[in-house]
Amino acid sequence: MPHLTRADLWELRLPLRTAVDWTVGGAEADVPYLLLLLEDDAGRRGVGEITCRPEWNGMTPGLLARAFVDIAWPRIVGLDLSTSAAQTLSGVRGAVALRALCDNAWRDLTSPVPTGAPVRVASVLTRGVPGDMAEAALKVRDDTGITAFKVKLGQGIARDGAVLAALRRSLGDVDLSGDANSAYAPEDLPDLFALASDMGLTFLEDPCPLLPDTATARACAGAPVPVLADKPIEGPDLLPAFAERGLVQVSAKPGRLGLTAAQAIASVVATQRGRICNGTYSESALGAAAQIAFAQGLPTGLAHPHEIDFHRHLSAQIAPLPEIRDGFAAPVCGRIADRLDLAALKRLGTGQIRLRHGAAARPARKTKDHAHG
Repeated sequence: MPHLTRADLWELRLPLRTAVDWTVGGAEADVPYLLLLLEDDAGRRGVGEITCRPEWNGMTPGLLARAFVDIAWPRIVGLDLSTSAAQTLSGVRGAVALRALCDNAWRDLTSPVPTGAPVRVASVLTRGVPGDMAEAALKVRDDTGITAFKVKLGQGIARDGAVLAALRRSLGDVDLSGDANSAYAPEDLPDLFALASDMGLTFLEDPCPLLPDTATARACAGAPVPVLADKPIEGPDLLPAFAERGLVQVSAKPGRLGLTAAQAIASVVATQRGRICNGTYSESALGAAAQIAFAQGLPTGLAHPHEIDFHRHLSAQIAPLPEIRDGFAAPVCGRIADRLDLAALKRLGTGQIRLRHGAAARPARKTKDHAHG
């Protein structure tokens, strides 16, 4: 059985076509990523990508790269590929981003994606004025055929209502959902739920801070649309407690949590007869391919339309763009690493760390080098 012998870490920032003012994290003109390439002693490679923002996952690319060098690499270098990187790192406390990055690269290396079917895509609309958001949605529909939209809420009930009304007038009977990013208090929920029902939302994500407790159960009792939990979900552990309180819809984000954790969440939710949201985590075209791969492996009907269009907001890429036509993303197969444009990565990367098992580090321009073993 092959063993892991090499790792390359790349820091990079990919520019946005238009600056985005995030609900959490403020405005930015480009997106920071850390890319991990793993290689075995047979020369096969797997890749993982994660965005790094202190407000999202407590990380910068440099901080996460250092965590990989100091914590993950000593634990996984030389491992037999029949083992699990996620399991190997499961004892590292609080390292959600580190485990996700390693797990996604490891799974890509060890488990190439089988051919699947196209997956239905949703587009996420960031906060803005009603007319601008409706215009943006129309352009997405015209360009891609997408007919499912998640709307970022939290601008106040009246403003959110104006946004949703503008979208309904412009788009008609499309699939609309809402995500308030915990912007509201429990006492606001009756008005928010009434708005969600009036506008025909398919689900309402994180309407207020959600915990698997009595307060959340009371606040969400009788909600006319499903309430979906995102922020508190870091794996399957809390799902039974949320289900006991009536919440059986949750996010399962492979880009944030890792493929292994996302699949575990999906498996539990399937037994609860709930649904998952394969939500965006600012994936580039490379990460979007990994999202599609995850989506292809899910049972029919388990997931809401998959949020796989953030990459369209980026003006530079390190992999081919996924094809989205008539609202569906074309399937992927093989290793995601095979899609990587190494020339673009070298051009856009701002720093590299090379790690080798049992060999001296080799200096290279714009790189930091380490050896282990």
